[in-house]
Amino acid sequence: MLGALVWMLVAGFLLALPPSWAAGAPRAGRRPARP
Repeated sequence: MLGALVWMLVAGFLLALPPSWAAGAPRAGRRPARP
C-alpha cells in the first residue's frame, strides 16, 4: 500500500514537470529548459 502511495506521488511529480521540459527541450540550446 505504501508503495502504491509512493508511486502515485512520483507519477504526479513526473506528470507535473514534463510540460516545462517539453517546452524547453527543443530550444535548450538557446536557453535553459526551466519555466
